[in-house]
Formats: sequence, structure tokens, C-alpha cells
Amino acid sequence: MAGTSVVKRPLIPEPRRCQATRLQFHPVAGVRYTVSTWERPGREPHAAYHSTLVFKPRSPAGWSVVENEFLRPFVPAEKSGFSDARLEWRLDERGVPIDAPDVTGHGDPNVIRNLSLFAFRPVGLVADSVCVGTPTRSTFTDAASRTRSYVATVASWKGPSVTLKVQGTVAIPGAPTWQQHGEIEVDLDDGLAGNAQMHESGPASERDRMVVIVRETPAPRPSELRIVVAKDGTLYVDGVSSDLAKVRAVAHAAVAANRDLRVVLAADKDLPHEKMVALMDALKSEGVSKFALSVAR
Repeated sequence: MAGTSVVKRPLIPEPRRCQATRLQFHPVAGVRYTVSTWERPGREPHAAYHSTLVFKPRSPAGWSVVENEFLRPFVPAEKSGFSDARLEWRLDERGVPIDAPDVTGHGDPNVIRNLSLFAFRPVGLVADSVCVGTPTRSTFTDAASRTRSYVATVASWKGPSVTLKVQGTVAIPGAPTWQQHGEIEVDLDDGLAGNAQMHESGPASERDRMVVIVRETPAPRPSELRIVVAKDGTLYVDGVSSDLAKVRAVAHAAVAANRDLRVVLAADKDLPHEKMVALMDALKSEGVSKFALSVAR
């Protein structure tokens, strides 16, 4: 249109964008992460090792992690003794173990520690930017007194994930050092989920290892709870007949999942006003603060 000028926003140059994007370790608290690990000493990969992890922030910094649900190739969990095994880790803010984990539910702590994510994949690789060539380093002593040292550089950045080229060593007391190299693709939104493909070589053997970490999608938070109140005071929650105690329990759980929950109250037109007020007071005591009122049909 004549006389109209269009103002174009300048594009952010790629170097500035990558400099402003950091690779940090910040898993989603309370959400399950599943870890599957394949090893290939020969031509075909073994069946996967498996575990699950749930993270919780520690004060003043770092993370507490519960790792369990262990599986080992060719050995059913109930026969291996792993079905009740549980590791409780303490991590620093980079995701590196601070000390050995607490082990419960398994007779040999050394066995279960070696089935952990922290024995299979490099950790602690954070970076101030995701520009190609940016270096990052991590060194820590694992639960088996092995010193793990890693040097990584950003190889590529593609939107929600970054790929690192990794070189590392695993120094075992009184034994030759193992060498490692490979690539790790990491999701930027948590610095944990993604794929790793590593090659390890030692004095008498070598193997390829692939580690896949998947973050489970949380169940959708309920945004609305519908309660119908009949003329005689009978309560129905989402169409199911309930008493007041059950309604309060359902409301309490729903508010715990979503503080912005709205309760829709549909009451019979002949329901005494004081009964509706009493119901609303009971729901308020369970944390409900948002209501919508209608007439039941």
C-alpha cells in the first residue's frame, strides 16, 4: 500500500544466538527418566541394561536422585535380585555424583552400582554456550573409585538439542586406563535426555555402547473438576456418585496437581442454598479457590 512502510525486525545473527544459549543440567523434578543401554562387543548389540531415575532439587544446590527398576541382559529381575534394588545419589549442580550412592534392596552394592547411568554415560558436561567448538570438561571419581575424565566440544546445535564430541578416560586403581570416545546428543531443555554412542577400549577388549535416556511425559494436569449436586444432596463427580469424603479427596488430589483448578458446581434448582455454601466451604478447605456455578439439568 502506498505510503506505508514495513519495519523489519533484524534477524539475530547465529553467533549471538548460540552464545546466548547454554547447556545446563536441570532435569524435570518428579518426572521419570528411563535409561536403556546396549553394548556391542561383537557385531550385534546385547539386550539392554535398564533403569529409571527420578530427580529432586537439593538445598542449596544440586540434586537428589533415586535410581531403581534395574534390568540386566538375559537375567529376569526377580531372579537377579535387582527387582527391589535402589540407589540414592547426591549430585552437584552439573549432575556429577558427589559421593557413593546409598544402596538398598540388593546384596552386592558393587554389582548394582555398575548397572547405573553414572557407570555408562559421561555426565557433568555443561557449557556456557552452544556455539560449535565450545569446550567443556568433567572429572569425577565414581562409586567404584574409578576416575572418569572427559573433554567435549560442541559439534552441532540443532534447535532443541546439541551434539557433543567426547574424548575420555577411565582410570582404574591398579589397572590399565580405558579410553573412550564418541558423540552425545542432549536435549537443551533439561541437559539430560538424549542419545550417546561411545566406543571404549581397554587392555584386552573393546566395545561400542549406546545409551538412550527418555523423559516420560507427565500426565496432563486437570484444569477443571465438575461436580453435580442433586435435589436430595447426592453428589456426582464427573458422572460418578460420591459422598462428601470422596469429593474432598478428589478435589485435594486435583488441586495438588494443578493449583489453578476450577470446580464447576451444577446444582439442582431446588437445592437449599445452605447446602451449596457448605459444599463450597468444604472444597475451599481442600485448596479450591476457583468456582463456576450453574443449574443442573
